[in-house]
Amino acid sequence: MCHTYGRCARSVSIPAPVYYADLVATRARCHIKRKLGVHESDGLSETGSVISSLSSLMSVGRPRRRREFEAGDLNANQSNSDAALQECVSVTDKFKSRMYFI
Repeated sequence: MCHTYGRCARSVSIPAPVYYADLVATRARCHIKRKLGVHESDGLSETGSVISSLSSLMSVGRPRRRREFEAGDLNANQSNSDAALQECVSVTDKFKSRMYFI
C-alpha cells in the first residue's frame, strides 16, 4: 500500500487509505450530528441527547407496538434505518469525484 498521504509531504507510518477512511468516518459523524441538530460546540454534555437522537433516527420506519416479527419485517426495518442514515451522509454529485474530506 502507498504511504504517501495527501496532507503531508512526507511518507506516513500507516497506509494512507487508513487515514482517508478515518477522515471519511469523521466527516460522516459530522453530517449525522448536523442532521440531528447537535453541533460540535455543544460538547460532551450532549452525549445523552446524541444517543437518544441517533436511536430515534435508527427507529425510523419501525412499528410502535410490539409484535412478533417475521424475517421479512426485520429486513424491511433494517433497510429503512440504513436508508435514513444513508440520507444523512450522502454526498452531492458535485463532490463525488473529489476527496473533499482532505
